[in-house]
Amino acid sequence: MECDRNMAYLNQKTRIELPEEWAEYARGARQRPNPFNVIECSQDEFKSWTAFLKPFYKSKCPFPIRLVREFRVQKEYQHLMVYRNFNNSP
Repeated sequence: MECDRNMAYLNQKTRIELPEEWAEYARGARQRPNPFNVIECSQDEFKSWTAFLKPFYKSKCPFPIRLVREFRVQKEYQHLMVYRNFNNSP
């Protein structure tokens, strides 16, 4: 696909911190036949996935979840066993 070939121009391991830096990097990644046309978007142009998916999921777990017991033994401290109870429910 053409989009896959275009992504090959971008080094995914480049150290970039800001979205503006990605836009500049993408513009300069290809010169021939012409540079990439980068359209910068603001945050409000993206969907809120939490609000979008909320009708499809229940906010509370519909069945009771029991207490979980956890034991941990570390290699450095073999004589010591750490134990805790916790509830995994929301």
